[in-house]
Amino acid sequence: MELPELSTFVKLVETQSFTKTAIKLNITQATVSRRIQELEKYLGLQLVNRSTRVVEISPVGEALYQGVKQQEENLATLIDGLRSKSSQIEGTIRVSLSHAISNAIISPYIGDFLRQHPGVNLELYYQNHEVNLTKSHFDLAVIAQIPKQQTTMIKLLHRANIHLYCSPKYIEKYGAPQSLAELCNHLVTGCIHDDYSISKNIVVTNLETGEETLKENRARIMTNSAMHVTQLALRGELIIGASDILVRDHLKSGKLIKVLSNYAFSEISYYLIRQPNNKNTLINTFASFIEECFKNAGLC
Repeated sequence: MELPELSTFVKLVETQSFTKTAIKLNITQATVSRRIQELEKYLGLQLVNRSTRVVEISPVGEALYQGVKQQEENLATLIDGLRSKSSQIEGTIRVSLSHAISNAIISPYIGDFLRQHPGVNLELYYQNHEVNLTKSHFDLAVIAQIPKQQTTMIKLLHRANIHLYCSPKYIEKYGAPQSLAELCNHLVTGCIHDDYSISKNIVVTNLETGEETLKENRARIMTNSAMHVTQLALRGELIIGASDILVRDHLKSGKLIKVLSNYAFSEISYYLIRQPNNKNTLINTFASFIEECFKNAGLC
């Protein structure tokens, strides 16, 4: 029995569709069916139940699939181990990165990573929405919300409070709010989440007492990029919501000032996600690089 029959069967289990399997392998649906039948004949086992319109893998078929996948993982581990011993890490990584945090934490050090690994190529996609790693063919991603994909491998990188900031110019023109009640007299930005939703209410936490207050979201300008609204704040026209790490350079220079500093206006969490059971040395090396970037920033 040759490899095409087994690989076709594995893809059929993963796609649960003869049509999708044919598309994935760039062959006809008839070829998929023929290969599965030849595999069953060779093994003398029924791998697919054909009594229903949907693809239903038999218990024996499930056992075969798990065994083949385990062998694939063992082979990948062996190859990566050999590459690691020879200090050769080569290949292309497709990565999705959240805009603002990557601009502050990861992007400045990409060049260093590439110099350390001359055989590696990167495809970086900066975007603020949830990523389906499988459908989009990404190897890993940094996102600002827990992914809906239950099979995804997830690691929390950083959790930060959202604070309010404005420029000295803003205070000169409009004054600084001295209480939560005074915020209604100011132009303040609101957040569009990575799934394009907007919260109707915001949980405001008093950092001194721990008391939480539910406030209606009355922001007139909503955005999914703290990095870009920072430019609006620097012009002295509004108050923005962000985390300290995203505006740290402007805070140090005095171009931005934190207002109502004893309050946190919700929080944001950043996650590193990748495919489960992925033992690819190339992907693991870049994942370690991302975690190191957060550690060097004192965030992880």
